[in-house]
Amino acid sequence: EKSFGGTEIDEARAITSTNDGNFIIVGDTRSSDINVSNNNGAADLWMLKISPEGTILWEKTIGATGFDVARSVSKTQDNGFIISGSSRSSEGGFTNQGQNDAWVLKIDANGNILWQNTIGGTEIDFCYDAVAINNGEIIAVGESNSSNGDIEENKGFSDVLIIKIK
Repeated sequence: EKSFGGTEIDEARAITSTNDGNFIIVGDTRSSDINVSNNNGAADLWMLKISPEGTILWEKTIGATGFDVARSVSKTQDNGFIISGSSRSSEGGFTNQGQNDAWVLKIDANGNILWQNTIGGTEIDFCYDAVAINNGEIIAVGESNSSNGDIEENKGFSDVLIIKIK
């Protein structure tokens, strides 16, 4: 049993194995101390690479002044990872069309961002899972309350959101 975090709220949301026998954990943090090296404001996406014994090999945060959180992580064929979640930030390299936008990003094996996309409208949009398929495209799923911006239509209060990223 191990615990990781700082003096604020720290949440793990997903885990996957790495090709070198370790694990990547993603979630979010509001801390900026103890095991958390940095926090850009509100909540940041927090990712950790740990050994099978629970030793932190590295940890990183990604975010700006809003709530930026991860909900899933999955491996890609090139030894990278796809992370999905949501972002409420609109500065520091983030774009935001309203409240929370669905957020999908790809990192390499060392946790460096290769690319990121936010998708949404003026209401609340989330991603809960994303996977890379054999042709290199990404399929992400979540929910949306928007009917503008990147979201063409809303059939009711909250709709299923399915995104394909080429």
